[in-house]
Formats: sequence, C-alpha cells, structure tokens
Amino acid sequence: MDISLIEHFTSQWKFVRSMTNDLLESVTNEDLHKSPDESLGPWWKQFRHMGRVQENYLQAVESGTVQFGFEGASYNGGASKIELQKYLINLDNRLAAIIKNTDVSLKINWFGENKSLGQHLMYLADHEVLHHGQWIIYRRQLGGVFPPSWSAWDL
Repeated sequence: MDISLIEHFTSQWKFVRSMTNDLLESVTNEDLHKSPDESLGPWWKQFRHMGRVQENYLQAVESGTVQFGFEGASYNGGASKIELQKYLINLDNRLAAIIKNTDVSLKINWFGENKSLGQHLMYLADHEVLHHGQWIIYRRQLGGVFPPSWSAWDL
C-alpha cells in the first residue's frame, strides 16, 4: 500500500513542483521584492518558505519526528531567483535520494501520531498546493501572467 502511495506522491510532486518552478521562473527579480500586503511576505520569501518546509519534511524522515521551524534551514541567498531555483533543485535531489534509500515501512511521529512515509510525503505535496492557491491571489493583486502550466488550475 505505502509503495503505491509513494509512487503517487512522486507523480504528484513532479506535477506540483514543476508548477512552482514555472511560477518562480516567471516572476521578475524586481517582483521578488513585492507583496500584495505588508502583512504578507514578498514573493522571494514565499519560495524560500517552500524550501524551508521541504527541509522540515526531509529532516522528519531522517529523525523520525516532524518538527516545523527554522532550525536546520539552509537557504541564505536572499531575493535571488537563481539562488532560489538552485535551493529548490538541491532539495528535490535530496528528496529523490531519501525516497530511493528509505524503507517504505518507516513511520514518522506527527505530534504523537505515527504517519506512514507515504502519508508524510503527501502532506508535503498538499502544503505546496495550498500555497499555489495563495499565489493565485498574489499574482492577481500584483499583476503578471501565469505560466502556461498553471492552466491546470484553470488560469
């Protein structure tokens, strides 16, 4: 069962992350500093957040316990599209290695409840999709065109 869930995750992640990468590519360096509201982080921090949370998920696989926060976060490239792109690519390479080398029967402690590796990874994909919804608002408020891949969200 979990092998099929991990296979589903791998397919879903490729789809979702490619859309994230396409959107990052479409945002200008100037736009990376923009936010639709002073209470919301600018574009570059949105993409950094995707990476930081992915790092939290990867650390959970390694440690067996999920912990969300900034500890262990590795990004220090600021509002640089190139650095953000490299960061996400490196994390995806690390994710692929973890999937390849981790026993599918691994359980991860989610605040006292054990989740399978497949469930854990699907939560990562779900988190990214959640932000896609937020980014639709960002793009609409700040202007700009969605990349063609975003037609999957009927845009």
